[in-house]
Amino acid sequence: MPADITAWVEDIKVLTNKMATTEGKAVLHAIELGRRYIELRQNVKKREWDTALGELRTSPRTACHYLAIGASWWLVQPPGPHELSRMPGDLHKLAYLSKLSPQHLPLFLRAVNCKEASRGMVISAVQEVLGETPPAPANAGVTVNTLEKRWAGCVRRMVSAIEDLQPEEFDDQTRDQFWSELQAKFSEVEAVLYPPRQVPDIAPELAMADDEYLTDTNEDAAEELVVE
Repeated sequence: MPADITAWVEDIKVLTNKMATTEGKAVLHAIELGRRYIELRQNVKKREWDTALGELRTSPRTACHYLAIGASWWLVQPPGPHELSRMPGDLHKLAYLSKLSPQHLPLFLRAVNCKEASRGMVISAVQEVLGETPPAPANAGVTVNTLEKRWAGCVRRMVSAIEDLQPEEFDDQTRDQFWSELQAKFSEVEAVLYPPRQVPDIAPELAMADDEYLTDTNEDAAEELVVE
């Protein structure tokens, strides 16, 4: 490989590692925010909670993601550097990853590229590991044509409602938050369209990662004995 190409590759590796470190810090900030949301929720009444979320410009769904993270074991034992480097900055993904046990999380992150995978794929993969199944359809008589008509109607009503909003009610921050919530909803739709049975079987990868983890642990222990 030419020297200039090698230099570019090395530079990209360095910057990629820096980005992973930055994203890891963002995850730690999300965990700390989860703590604060838990404390807030436990010390206010429902109406005060709604008022506080309004002042924070945080939607109830986003707050739920923080509450899920704040209620997880991450608060007591934050993920280690290796896990943080593989964890996504996406809050929706993090809320689901926080459901995994301390034993499962490292193996899962080694088997699934959570930064590149879609939200729906991460959610489905977590559900698969936890043995969860998506809810059954409420109406088995619904057809694709019916769904398309309902979707078209929802979009028309949403667009009409947005157009009726006053400019001061829909500033840039509110608009970005609203779009983020829509994307979160779309990821839920994706998770239903592509349920866990369509997710590649990650059990072999988890088992392989588990074997590698045990091997690495044994080798580390052997090295420590030699040093002693």
